[in-house]
Amino acid sequence: MLLILKGDILEGISVNPNSIIAVVYLAVFPFLLLIDAIFQVHSVYDLYLFVNKVLSIKWVFVFILLFEFAVWIHNVWSGL
Repeated sequence: MLLILKGDILEGISVNPNSIIAVVYLAVFPFLLLIDAIFQVHSVYDLYLFVNKVLSIKWVFVFILLFEFAVWIHNVWSGL
C-alpha cells in the first residue's frame, strides 16, 4: 500500500492487490463516519451488514480465500 501512496500504483498493485481495497477504504471511511455523526444515520453499520451478507455466501468467501492464497504464493515465488 505504501507504494500506491507514493505514486507507484502498478508496482503497488502487483505486490499486493489488496491495497486497492485498502486505499478505497481509507478514502471513504472517514466521510462515512462524518456523515454518521452529523446526520445521525447508520451508514457504517449498514456497510458492515452488507459486507457480512456478501461474505456469508459460500462461493464468494471461497473465491476471496483462493485469491488471497494466489497472492501469497505469487509473493513467495517473487521473493517479496
